[in-house]
Parts: sequence; C-alpha cells; structure tokens
Amino acid sequence: MAAADPGNDWDPRDPQVLADPLRAYDQMRDRCPIAHSDYLGWSVFRHSDVVAVALDHTTYSSRVSTVHAAVPNGFDPPQHERYRAVVDHYFSPDEVAGLEPRFSSIADELAQGLLRDVEAEFVEHFALRFALRAQCAWLSWPAYMEKALSDWTSRNHQATLAGDRQQLDEVARDFDVAVRRVIAERRAHAA
Repeated sequence: MAAADPGNDWDPRDPQVLADPLRAYDQMRDRCPIAHSDYLGWSVFRHSDVVAVALDHTTYSSRVSTVHAAVPNGFDPPQHERYRAVVDHYFSPDEVAGLEPRFSSIADELAQGLLRDVEAEFVEHFALRFALRAQCAWLSWPAYMEKALSDWTSRNHQATLAGDRQQLDEVARDFDVAVRRVIAERRAHAA
C-alpha cells in the first residue's frame, strides 16, 4: 500500500489495496485519515470527515465534468435536487416492488448458470452480469445493450484506473452513441 512517490500518501491502485480495500481503508484511517494520491486527488477515511465533505458543497463540489454530466451525482444543490426529484420516482417502493419478479428471475438464471463445485469469482460471474441485466430490464433496453454496457464498464474502469482523460471522454461519447441508438429505435417504433 506504499505511495507511488513521495508526494503521495497512498496508491489506491496498489495490488494490496485492490485485493483488500476495506483493510487498506482501515489502515489509512489510522495512518493518514486525509490522504493525497495523484490518481484520486484527496481521499478522506473518517466518517466525520466524509460527512463534512459531503455537506459542504461550496468547498467540495460534486461537479465532475462540464462536458459529460453525471446525473444526478455530478451536480451540487440546487441542480442535484431537481434531478433527484425526477429520478427518485423510479425508485419508490411500489416501482421497485414491481421490478422484483424480473430481478429475481435474472438472479435465478445467473445462479443456475454457475457450475456446481467450481470456484467462480462472484463479481465477474454473477454480480456484474446481474447489474447489467437488471439495468437493461429496468430501462426496457434491448438485449444487445447488455454487451454494450459490459464493454463500456470495462473500458471505463480501465480508463479510470489509468487516469486517461482522453480515453474517458471517448468512452463517454461511445456510451452516448449507444443510448442515442436505443432512443432512435424507440422513436422509430413509436412513429
């Protein structure tokens, strides 16, 4: 968990951190509760500091990009609240309860696809696939979007770990193209 260079307090991409992030965060909380890395900038590890940062939108803005907005979490109040008002409707107890049978079916299908007595990495073989299929089901996206989302997730993760701003912009544009394709197909079908 050593820092990449003397100007950094830690390296969040260190193999020890990636292998056991909770242990690494506990160590950072004791060793350096407010830490800097070239990769993430500043990280806070104590609950009280996290709450202070989360509530001080003037000093610690959530705005992540002026080009590719992350709705709603890439905005500060009052914009954040306006987007949340629109989005929250889709996460009401009744809305979520209506999705439960489909999500359970997806989980059952994925669980049955796992080989018995064979070790599998949970995130790769179940959790990520579930998240992608559940998102497609929730948004009523066509089946091909599951692969598009999977590819986007992988490319976005790689670009994020590399800190490659140009690649992140390209990934965001590609995702925008994929979503616009779905919108165009829906509009053509509705016409």
